[in-house]
Amino acid sequence: RIGGVRLSETELAALREQRDVFAEVAGWTATSRPVDFGAGAEPVLTYYTTSNYFRTLGATTSIGATFADASDASTAPVAVISHNVWMNDFGGTPDVVGKTIRVMNVPFTVVGVAGPRFIGVDVKHLGRAAIWIPLGARRLVESDSVRWQAVARLARGVRPDDVASRIAPLAANLARQSPDMRTRFAIRAERLTGMPSEASDTHELIAAVFIVAAIVVIITCTNVSTLFLGRAVARRREMGIRLSLGATRPRLVRQ
Repeated sequence: RIGGVRLSETELAALREQRDVFAEVAGWTATSRPVDFGAGAEPVLTYYTTSNYFRTLGATTSIGATFADASDASTAPVAVISHNVWMNDFGGTPDVVGKTIRVMNVPFTVVGVAGPRFIGVDVKHLGRAAIWIPLGARRLVESDSVRWQAVARLARGVRPDDVASRIAPLAANLARQSPDMRTRFAIRAERLTGMPSEASDTHELIAAVFIVAAIVVIITCTNVSTLFLGRAVARRREMGIRLSLGATRPRLVRQ
């Protein structure tokens, strides 16, 4: 992740041209917008991204595709939906690709479904319904400018600690262009953390199954022990009579 600053479109484009430092640079920003999946509009986490966002993160889709490289310049109304939207609002049907959703009452065509639990860089929103819209199509629903967060894949041989020094000339040039806003302009690389992988998903699922099974066993044992204790209390007078008539303790245990 490129930390320390939020970028304009021009600054993001300049950063993406630093091919000697970055193999990929993608921009993204998040907001909440009314989205209608067919049952009425509701607030949904909406990401505006550059076309290479999914590729930069190495993410694949469950079904369909992500955005074409030309999406940054095109206003074609396309969107990727999250996996839980696919399951909850479309019943997991494979023909979801090509269906229409409405974002702020503007129709968008679904081109793909993100992988299970994928939420991109913004992992604090894990599990929320979300959609992704490319940079070009954003202009259909938003007219204001936006400051972009950036995520990058480093070029071969470049270390995170090298980024600040290698980008310093660009940062200085951008600061000169906007002196009022960039008096303390700086760019640094921060290693992504918290991104769930398929392996961690599997491990967490297995752990969750074992925890649920253990809880069920504990509840069952507690209920059974409470039942036997209740029966024993209820039969206390009966056991006392049997003892007075000469019943042995092993016989009482069998009873």
